[in-house]
Amino acid sequence: MEPGEPPAKSRRRAIYWVISLLLAGVLLYFSLRGIEWLRVWTVVRSARLLFVALAIAQVWNSAVYLRALPQALELAGDGPAPVADRNGNAGAVFRYAARAGQTGSW
Repeated sequence: MEPGEPPAKSRRRAIYWVISLLLAGVLLYFSLRGIEWLRVWTVVRSARLLFVALAIAQVWNSAVYLRALPQALELAGDGPAPVADRNGNAGAVFRYAARAGQTGSW
């Protein structure tokens, strides 16, 4: 909340955050109920930590790459990346990415 902010705006922001946190708590409760935490812990303890670490690193690496891909394609100089061509062919996205990769722009 900014010092010069009107009270109505700060009140709306507070209500927004309260509702957001309540909704997140309710959804978290429903998504985690029924999990046998003791069984989860025994599975985690028996897992090979090297493979768990490699899997986490792979997911992290893929997420970072996929988040950076649209910006890299835009920086290629051809404008925003197309979602599909005018016939609805989603393969246009892959051709666009391949062309950007061949030029070495990312």
